[in-house]
Amino acid sequence: MIAWRSCLLVLTALAACTVPLAAQAEQRRGFWVGAGLGGGAAGIDIPAVGDVGKLGLSGYVNIGGTVRPAVLLGVEGIGWLRSDPDTTRQLGMLSAVVSLYPLADKDFFFVKAGFGAAFYAENASQDAFRAYGFAFHAGVGGDYRLSEKILLGLLVQYVRSPNQEVKRNRQILFGKLDFEMIQFSLGVRWHKRGW
Repeated sequence: MIAWRSCLLVLTALAACTVPLAAQAEQRRGFWVGAGLGGGAAGIDIPAVGDVGKLGLSGYVNIGGTVRPAVLLGVEGIGWLRSDPDTTRQLGMLSAVVSLYPLADKDFFFVKAGFGAAFYAENASQDAFRAYGFAFHAGVGGDYRLSEKILLGLLVQYVRSPNQEVKRNRQILFGKLDFEMIQFSLGVRWHKRGW
């Protein structure tokens, strides 16, 4: 559904842009909040329509706490939007998320994963429908420390919501919708130290 060549290109760019830091992981602690904005390459398998591939605006917001210097737990909201002259498509997701820093003494590389619920909405001039279901996401990223409490980060993650139940006017339609996306974004995270 999604051009994996594009995905590989984005991951390569992320690896090239990630800057190793001398800052120690002990500075990464306490309550944190973050947000990011970028793009999303989405593949949507719609019943009776087939695969639809679209690029759109995508972003995330998250909040949580630092369990250990190498482990962050939180809640994350992910959004995707594509607006065409005749159709508006959007996805929203809310998930529990964990971020792990495999190199515990460095800030610059992390992996993350989350699981939650999602909705997909499509509004066209002649029709509209909604779809609901569970969703998961996984990704890799890199941080660049701007100050003691603020980090700038690049993130690439895969988002999937399979087998969504499709409804029109509260009536369940035949078939299931499948949504997947490669999201790439630039974000900022703020840590309140000492919590």
